[in-house]
Amino acid sequence: MPWEVLGASWEHILRTGDVIEAFNLGLFLLFTILLLLGLRRLPFAYTAFAAPQLLLISGHERMASPLAASSRYMLTLFPIFVLLALLGRDRRLHYSYLIVSLLLLGFLLYAFLSGYWVA
Repeated sequence: MPWEVLGASWEHILRTGDVIEAFNLGLFLLFTILLLLGLRRLPFAYTAFAAPQLLLISGHERMASPLAASSRYMLTLFPIFVLLALLGRDRRLHYSYLIVSLLLLGFLLYAFLSGYWVA
């Protein structure tokens, strides 16, 4: 079932060119990869906490766009941020993360101010 929602999200992106949906899909895939990487570096209980929530986020198909607001729901997955903190010990990765975060902040600010995306 989650794969159907991801496929529907991809089709929605191709059909409408929805940039925010592409952002939600990319963030979902990134969090999934980070969760799998966290299996080796974090206690299993953290993965057991985050995996069902990630499945619930991907398992609910919305009317307007398949992954609408999923980036907001993924902010509660604290094991991902614990893993990012552990990976942030590497200086290059830390500064790369800061640069990408700044660019995404600018993109989301532009989308909000132009009225394309609300909250």
